[in-house]
Amino acid sequence: MSTLIMTAEGHPIFASRNWINQDSIDYGTFTVTEMDTLIDRLIDGDRFSYWQGTSESDAVTVTMNFDFRKGAVLQLRDFDLVILQNINWKNFLVEYSADNGASWATVTGLDYSVTNNTATDIITNIAAGLNGHMFRINIYSTFASTPNAAKKMGGLIVCQSAIQLGGGFLDYKVKNRENIRENVLADGSLSREIIQRSATSYEFFGASFDCPIVTTAELALLRTIKREGYPFILIPEPGVAPYDAYLCHFDGAWGHAYENAVRSVGYAVPMKVKEVGTH
Repeated sequence: MSTLIMTAEGHPIFASRNWINQDSIDYGTFTVTEMDTLIDRLIDGDRFSYWQGTSESDAVTVTMNFDFRKGAVLQLRDFDLVILQNINWKNFLVEYSADNGASWATVTGLDYSVTNNTATDIITNIAAGLNGHMFRINIYSTFASTPNAAKKMGGLIVCQSAIQLGGGFLDYKVKNRENIRENVLADGSLSREIIQRSATSYEFFGASFDCPIVTTAELALLRTIKREGYPFILIPEPGVAPYDAYLCHFDGAWGHAYENAVRSVGYAVPMKVKEVGTH
């Protein structure tokens, strides 16, 4: 667990996969008190594909319940990052449980039951870290600009940070790939089929960037992530775009070189990443 830089624009965070994922839907407790048929949109990797409730009233509290699963087995997970994407919540409370729901504790920094939230996207670093296997959100009201609106949410990510690059990155270039198929018809014309990856998108994120001044310890952690081969959450710019969080793999092999003749300065590491899709 670590204290992350949440205000600077160019310090990417590499984290675990989302502990709330398809296993939670297939085997666990993954419910919402309204419109639970749309809850899969919270983990489809697209913040514009959202769950939305039915009650257009701030007098009605909506409760979301999730647990952390690996297959059918309930998991006790460490987490220090929570990301709420595309919300319209003014007052809400986020809690977790480490004893099968017998007791609940507030997730640090996500108690807006008294104070008012004004952000549509929130990324919260719990510096001390938390440990649990159940997650609950109570949503009380929507923004003052649109009171008594149906409550909505585009994505929920709960994960554990692995590394944040202190030296930042350069030459950040997004290269999305499209989920489109074109067929040439008999008369030479094209039939174009757009294959949705979510309710609102047919694109997958991809990017390339150069990481200067990567320390020996950072390089070791990055190589561990690559060697293990598991997908990871990448948050390229937590300070200016907390809503950009993608489940990725490294795209192809990458190497590293000493930054300059003074080896203690660190390494230069070029990288490419490719989104794999649903959390």
